[in-house]
Amino acid sequence: MQDGSSDGQGSDPVSARARAGWDVSGLELEVQAHPERADQALEDFDARCSRLTRLIERTAAVDDALARRSPPPIAPTKQDIADLERFESAWTEWSRQHRPYGLVAEAAKAAWEDRGRGQDLSDLLRRFDRLDPAFAIDVHRLERSLADPSTQADLHRALLDLEADQEKQRAAMQITVDRLVAEGLPVPPLSTATLLDGYDALEAWTRLSDDLQRMRLSVDRDVRPFDANVADRLLGRISDVAQAGDRSLTADLDAEIGRIVDGFQRRLDRLNATLDGWRNEGYTLPLEGRALPQDLLDWEANFDEVERLRARHGVAWRRLKEIAHVRPEEAAQAVALAGNLEATEAFIDHVDALHARWGQATAQAQTMLEAWELEGFDTEAWHARVHQDPAAALRDLERHQGHVHRAIDLRRRMDALDLSVEGEGPRTHHDELLRTVDLTPDLLDEVEAWTSRLERRTSRHRSLILEEWTDLRRRGWTDDVSPPPSMSLAEAERHVDAMRKRAKAKRLDGGIEGRVRRRVLEEIEAWAAQGWDVEALKARLENNPMDVGMAMPGLRQAVEDHRRLRRRLEALPWERNAALGAEVLERMQRPEALLDLAHELPDLARRLASSPPDSDAPTWRAWRPTPAPSTPSAPVEGEPTPEPVEASEAFAAPEHEPPRPEPPAPQPSPAPPEAEEEEEEPEEVEEHVPEIEDVAEDVTRDEKTPVMLRTPTSRTAAGEEDLRPMLSALITGLGLDAPDALDAGSVRRTLGPHVQQQPKDIRVTRLLRLILRLLPEALDEASLTQKDLISRLVGMVDTLNAWTCLRLQARHLPNGHGLLEDALVLGEALDRIPGPGRRLPLGEDTHALPSPGDQEDLQAEVMRLDQAVNLPSAGGIR
Repeated sequence: MQDGSSDGQGSDPVSARARAGWDVSGLELEVQAHPERADQALEDFDARCSRLTRLIERTAAVDDALARRSPPPIAPTKQDIADLERFESAWTEWSRQHRPYGLVAEAAKAAWEDRGRGQDLSDLLRRFDRLDPAFAIDVHRLERSLADPSTQADLHRALLDLEADQEKQRAAMQITVDRLVAEGLPVPPLSTATLLDGYDALEAWTRLSDDLQRMRLSVDRDVRPFDANVADRLLGRISDVAQAGDRSLTADLDAEIGRIVDGFQRRLDRLNATLDGWRNEGYTLPLEGRALPQDLLDWEANFDEVERLRARHGVAWRRLKEIAHVRPEEAAQAVALAGNLEATEAFIDHVDALHARWGQATAQAQTMLEAWELEGFDTEAWHARVHQDPAAALRDLERHQGHVHRAIDLRRRMDALDLSVEGEGPRTHHDELLRTVDLTPDLLDEVEAWTSRLERRTSRHRSLILEEWTDLRRRGWTDDVSPPPSMSLAEAERHVDAMRKRAKAKRLDGGIEGRVRRRVLEEIEAWAAQGWDVEALKARLENNPMDVGMAMPGLRQAVEDHRRLRRRLEALPWERNAALGAEVLERMQRPEALLDLAHELPDLARRLASSPPDSDAPTWRAWRPTPAPSTPSAPVEGEPTPEPVEASEAFAAPEHEPPRPEPPAPQPSPAPPEAEEEEEEPEEVEEHVPEIEDVAEDVTRDEKTPVMLRTPTSRTAAGEEDLRPMLSALITGLGLDAPDALDAGSVRRTLGPHVQQQPKDIRVTRLLRLILRLLPEALDEASLTQKDLISRLVGMVDTLNAWTCLRLQARHLPNGHGLLEDALVLGEALDRIPGPGRRLPLGEDTHALPSPGDQEDLQAEVMRLDQAVNLPSAGGIR
């Protein structure tokens, strides 16, 4: 035997094998049990020892590369002889899985040894063991060649190719490992790993490397431009992950890097949006175009300061815009810096300087305007101009200041005027012009002329009132030397008028109505004596004597014009309508019907013209009154002086009647001086107080007919003509209310506003102008010439009134409201639709009249107007 019996001849074979290290416990038992079979048992034991020895050798022959990759079963020892089958089974199973070519080689080992190539076979097996499992297909293809020793050369070449390929792949893997290690990854050595495991490991490490490299690139590209410190910190964390080799940490780090990059980008976008907004507002930034990532932190660090700078610049810019369009030449330098944030300080200095000049001009202008406002001037328009351009407004204010001072003086003069009689309207109007209208020299001249005229008028008016007051005081009707200073002109006039009325009431002996009835009845009886039909008038007189008294001037004029009416009526063809002629004859005998008959002449002419002629009709002759008896002789010397004429007497006195000679003054009987003084005082009152004034007022208030009052003037004791009754009748005839206190001023105030009211007959306008021109300063001190001319003008009123009413009736327009109102209505109608023939002159009267002192020229103007008013008749119609 090889291991156990070769040197044991002649000794105990079992002990020899035991000394060789074999486990002989089983052998001893079998030998003892079957001594006869001891040789067979030894032979079988030796065979098992040989098998065990070969198993140990095969296990030991496995290459380390294969043993590391797939460790073989544990090699048995000589003590494991009893478990030989178990070890052989384990070996066979392992060989089938990991070393199948070894089984083929064991089967062919004898053939290889027979050819002396047993060592070559062992070398081939070691080379097969060193091949990577990736070449398992190639090894399986070559393992059949191990059964034939003659294929050694082919096997050698094939193994060389496989070993070269394996070495190449392992070299490539090592290069990758070296690269990853250089990147800082803790890649373990892969020399002992299989190719597949190595590739899998390299793939995982490579993915980790790629992720880390991507994150590094992202940090360098997206983070470092914004903040290098943050980038370095992130790169440090990436290096830590690389050194740890923990792939689970990369996801969190990658997400954090993404959030940081997004945050930086959003901050950059917000910054660029803000900068674009500033650029759109006109600001010039030190940054051209969009802000870059490297600019973000600098802008954010200084953003608050830049924002404050921009806010200051914006405020200055808005202040500049208020001035630039007004003073472009002064603001040019500041405008050039507007919007340039880098030049903000210089820009603000320029704007402050401009506003300083602007504010100084504004303050000066406001001071001037405040002073004007204290004087009551409306300075709203000036404030607007100061707000727009203080410098220009200040210059205009300085030029305008002289006008304002003049206006202040005028307003103070106007405030001092007493306009209680004229009314506050004109003063309010002129004051409003001075306060609100842009003052001009023409306006100031106009207001000053009006103020001066009113000053003269109120001064003259106050002087007249003072004279009358003094006269009344001298007569004992008041104890005050002059009107109280607080009493206005209107109040003083009313006070004087009241004192006059009280004085007059004491002188009157009886009621006015009775005296009017008595006087009018005397005149009506005189008409009845001439053949007039006065029954209707007597009935009216009994019912309303004042009404008849007011109508008497018109009736008297109609009676006076009876001859003219007869002439016009006789010119008509009455033989065409005998009945109408009889009716007219009856109406011709009634004084109250004459005026209507005169107005109906055009209608009568049309009716007669439309009637057929009647050859059998009698000849029509107009009725004529019988001549009046001769005028009684003047009173003889020594008769008492007639009592003062009342208003009713003024109505009754014919206008055409020549003035009666004044009776000689009665010779007073001698009397003591004291009694003489007592009798003279009331006589003086009767001489200076007009006796017809109260009656004229009563008659005017109760006016019910358009018939005009024509009252003759009476002479005062001083021999001057009194125009007041005549002017009262004139005013009433014009359709106006006579003032309570009739003087030159009140007449002018009553007639003046109606002079140039248009459109109206220019003859009416000329008549009013001539009356105002002829008025004396004292109405009871008129000259005879003035009285005659005004009397002639008063007579024209009736003619013009009748002419105007006739034409208004022809146009079916309202009439009978007084000459002035009827003339305006007719003027508007003629201006709209002119009548046939020559057009009636309408509009303002621009003819220059003579001065009040030129009596001859004024008389010529009155005569010229009389010719224009009393037109010649044509066919009985004017």
